[in-house]
Amino acid sequence: MAANYIIDYDSDDYSKLLKFEKTGLATCIVAGWNDETYPNYGGILEEINRTFGDSLSLHIKSSIKDNTGKNFTVVGIKEQAFAISDDARLKQLNGSGEVEGCLKAVFLPNSIEFIGNYAFNGNTLYYINFSDNITSIGDNAFINCRNLGKVFYGDDGITDLNNNGSIFISAPTTLGVGVFSGCTSIKYAEVGDQNHGDVDGYIEDILPDGLFSNCTNLEVCIFHRKSGDAMIGNETFNGCSKLRYVNLPLAWFVGVGDRAFKDCVKFEALNDIGPTYSEISGIIYTNTSITIGEEAFYNCNNLFHLPFSNRIGELGKRAFQFCWSLEKIDFGEYLEEISEGSFSGCASLSRIVVPNSCKRIRKNAFNGCSQLRDVFIPSSVFGTGDVNYDESGNPIINGFGEGCFSGCSKLQRLWLLATNYDNIAYSENSFYNTPEYKQLILNSNIVNADDFEALEWAYNTPWKVSAEKSAIICIPPTNINPNNHQFIVELSRNDVNSGTGTASIASMLDQTGPNAHIVYIPDTISFAGSNYNVTSIGDGAFDGNRKLANISIPQSLTKIGTRAFSSCYNLRKISGQSVDNFPVTEISMQAFANCYNLATINSASGTSKNKLHNIQSIGKEAFCGCNKLVEINLGTNMSSSLTERTFAYCDTLTVKGLNVDYQTTSTNNYYDNSTFAHTSVTLQNN
Repeated sequence: MAANYIIDYDSDDYSKLLKFEKTGLATCIVAGWNDETYPNYGGILEEINRTFGDSLSLHIKSSIKDNTGKNFTVVGIKEQAFAISDDARLKQLNGSGEVEGCLKAVFLPNSIEFIGNYAFNGNTLYYINFSDNITSIGDNAFINCRNLGKVFYGDDGITDLNNNGSIFISAPTTLGVGVFSGCTSIKYAEVGDQNHGDVDGYIEDILPDGLFSNCTNLEVCIFHRKSGDAMIGNETFNGCSKLRYVNLPLAWFVGVGDRAFKDCVKFEALNDIGPTYSEISGIIYTNTSITIGEEAFYNCNNLFHLPFSNRIGELGKRAFQFCWSLEKIDFGEYLEEISEGSFSGCASLSRIVVPNSCKRIRKNAFNGCSQLRDVFIPSSVFGTGDVNYDESGNPIINGFGEGCFSGCSKLQRLWLLATNYDNIAYSENSFYNTPEYKQLILNSNIVNADDFEALEWAYNTPWKVSAEKSAIICIPPTNINPNNHQFIVELSRNDVNSGTGTASIASMLDQTGPNAHIVYIPDTISFAGSNYNVTSIGDGAFDGNRKLANISIPQSLTKIGTRAFSSCYNLRKISGQSVDNFPVTEISMQAFANCYNLATINSASGTSKNKLHNIQSIGKEAFCGCNKLVEINLGTNMSSSLTERTFAYCDTLTVKGLNVDYQTTSTNNYYDNSTFAHTSVTLQNN
């Protein structure tokens, strides 16, 4: 044996199978199997089978003695120490394809401080325990350990070696690239210890590149972080086809690397595990932008929610391509460019509000978004005509890239929220294969419809332009808008030459910001010297807003549009200015569908609950799934019947205002058989 290697002369058990390498005067590392005594791997397997059977649990000692009796402390596992080549692995397969005669469990002593690169590459290992003193695990240390399904610390689990697919990495441990890549038996992973205390560096700030790539049975990963950045590296979960959730503190979240979740076809969401925004002191990471790498969530077919979207500052190419279930994305004011193909094939997106910070929408950005109906474009995208340059010196012109909205087969309205229409940069195919006639909503105080059509702005894509309507972004004064929200508003003139008319709230910028949970709808919008009464909340205005909890509406409001508040899961209360005179006369289809927590509409202490005495019509599925709504009080102004599934899945509901003579569907036209489907309903007079 080479002079630098030693074997344990104080052992007649496990250690005789191992060789050790000196690393200091009194330290050594495990270098692998004792290939001098057992010159080939087959010989080691025979010795293992002869001595231990086919279920060897290797307990590595904390110290050994050389042939002179000198003690050496065992401080690490050398790179490739227990790696198995593909040829050797094939030789271990019996007729049923199962591994015979190799390691099943390894127990490391407290003296071990590190595990080297590729140390257990391809090994048949099922279990391993770490000590709290381990500080680093090298690149690809357990790559392709297909049986590895239990990692634990200290003495935990020694009496129970069932392979339950769970691994826990805590202590001050630095992880290398691809440590558990290809470990297909891992089902649950937890990185960082929530009980370790708030100690800087107690676990690193990034889940390293390829850490769990191709762990095809991994379902959940939790990333604990008490302070500092929380980053997910390149290809960290690439190919984890069963991964559903990654839970981490979004307050510290700063980004996702290239292909981090690529082909995680069942992945649904990044979930927040705290701390809450209000608990953070010092650096407020929630006010910083985050980076999403190229193809970061590519082909995540089940991804439906992005709680961090308002902080995206840099967006890589094809970042969310083919995320079929993604219904909503709320950009904040950090994003300057929507990159090539970034949302291509997102077939569930219904509306896009491009932020004021954005200057460019690149090639194929929303190509094939077949459900996209409304697109709101601020003047920053086209109002300057500025030319910037990329890293190669090629010009980047602000505006619309080739095919950026091509294939959006249901596109209905394009809102150009401009302060200047002189320098719009566009591609001939920007709107290729969209509906023949789409509505273009402009700021008609700046350009009239005829002038705009004369620009021939988009070839072969006819637009219907209304001279009576304008699209603007406004911030109503604080006396009617205490949280200074920016609203996107559609203004409708009474006639072309009139300076009077009505306003509809089309959307609100930054629907996930710190003050987005309480929204005050203004009663009037002032623009170009005229006042417009706010009479409606437009279709889909707050659809899918998971932050909104309370909304206050003015007495001028008469209509709530289709899906205006659909799937606002945290919406609890709708407040009017008069509890006895709720102004709304029309609630459209699915306006509050799946607002699970909505319990109060225009109620005050000591008054009748949820009085809607001015209501004239309620659309299909308007309150479907509002299971916290226990009472609704209709007036005598209903001019149409309650329609299909209007109050379905509301659990237990009392409806007042329908005359007791009409309490069965066979004797009236007030509702049909599905109106109260899956709801225990009581009908009462007022």
